Amino acid sequence: MRRMSVTAERLTRFGYIGLIWLVYLIFPLGDIVAGSHSLPQRIAGGLGLLVFLPLYLVGFRRRTSAVVDALHIFGILALGIVLVIFVGSSFFGILIYAAAFAGLSRNWQQATAAVMIVALTHAGLGLTGHLTWSFVLIGVILDLSVGINNFSYSKYFGTQIELARAREEVERLAALAERGRIARDLHDVLGQTLTVIT
Repeated sequence: MRRMSVTAERLTRFGYIGLIWLVYLIFPLGDIVAGSHSLPQRIAGGLGLLVFLPLYLVGFRRRTSAVVDALHIFGILALGIVLVIFVGSSFFGILIYAAAFAGLSRNWQQATAAVMIVALTHAGLGLTGHLTWSFVLIGVILDLSVGINNFSYSKYFGTQIELARAREEVERLAALAERGRIARDLHDVLGQTLTVIT
């Protein structure tokens, strides 16, 4: 398999700027440390964040298949639900991360469905009393806006990578054509020289 070009690789790696959004984990982390939680809740919250970090980092790999991506998104979603129910509402933001990764799908139907499921989950946690309606409103607005925004960026960078690959292919074909022209010229010159010698 042909190695990914430097240009395309840079464009793919641009997604790692998303690491800056980990700053929002300060809210659940602060709640675990300073909140009025029992020891089991603190332990569950800490372990939940430790499980979330690798899930978040894995989300920046190259898109593989729709099934693997769906498992990843719903893994984060399930983790968020468990943490909200058993630890507290400060973990509602974990669900927003699931919406963010849902937006990275190249297929708009899949992205829309996944983002809507996350938004409905926020609403469901409000209906069951695990989140206040202010958290639900913030969650749903961020689910939709972050999901749509990431989908737009995903399409844009996907197009940029395809353009970079197309440019490389054009350059490769131009180099092959030039080598072929030089070989023909050499052949003609060599043929004439041999004819003169003969």
